This record gives sequence, structure tokens and C-alpha cells, in this order.
Amino acid sequence: MSTGTINDLIRTAQHAVENEIDIRAIYEWKRRTLEYLKDHLGPDHYYTQYFTNYMKEIEQQTLLTCGGVLAAVREEVFQKNPPQVKRAREDSKSLSHQERLASM
Repeated sequence: MSTGTINDLIRTAQHAVENEIDIRAIYEWKRRTLEYLKDHLGPDHYYTQYFTNYMKEIEQQTLLTCGGVLAAVREEVFQKNPPQVKRAREDSKSLSHQERLASM
């Protein structure tokens, strides 16, 4: 890879920050950047390891954050409209085994 390649990687990162780009393009950028670092510095170099670890932490934090948002959404949705499965289970508790079989 040449100096032009690293400049392309830098421009791609800046473009991603300034514009919405496809998630696949971000993963491709990460792959190419890691490949560049390994080729030019080696897999054990500080910058290669820092990049790898930092990107991993960001992904984990993003997943945790998004998971928290989804948990909050679930609570809000279920408060407005409790799931029917829960109601069906509660209703079935009051029926005998034979009554449940007969209702199938």
C-alpha cells in the first residue's frame, strides 16, 4: 500500500463522519485500515493494537447503548400494550388441564 492509500483511508473516515454512509463501507474501511497497519507496522505494533482494541471497545459500547435503548423501548411499548402472550398464560392458569385441551 502506498501513501495514497493511507490518505484515502483518512479521507474515507472524514467522509463517514460528515455524511451518512452504509455500515458495510465502514466495516470495509476498518478492514482496509487494519490491513494497512499490519502490513506497514506489524500486528504487534502499538498503533495496530491500539486501533484494534479501540474499534472493539467502540463496537461493544455501541451494542450496549443500543441494547439499552431497545430495553427502554420494550418497556414503553409493553406498558402501552401488554403482550398478548402474558395475558394468555395468566388466563390458562385459571383453566384446568382438561379445559385447556378442550379449548384447542
